[in-house]
Amino acid sequence: FWEADECLALSNSFVAAVVITDGRQTKTGPYTRLSVASQGIKNKGVIVYAVGVGSGVYKAELEEIASTPEKVFISSTFEDLQKISSELTSRMCEGEWH
Repeated sequence: FWEADECLALSNSFVAAVVITDGRQTKTGPYTRLSVASQGIKNKGVIVYAVGVGSGVYKAELEEIASTPEKVFISSTFEDLQKISSELTSRMCEGEWH
């Protein structure tokens, strides 16, 4: 998605995770709520971005995964991911990791 060297040079060092998902948690059988499942990584200081792909994305579920609602992105198809990659890159590399 980005030029890693440029991003790292601008970031002053941070850890981020980008979760790409269909945006719908599988709830058959035992499962852990998304807010609980994602809290461990957030507690370690990792900034979590959530990217939902497809027409059945539940934005509320992506918001449970992401560190903040501003770190949620939705793409209609995997082919369209490139369209949001520049915005995601900008947010990550221009200091919006808090």
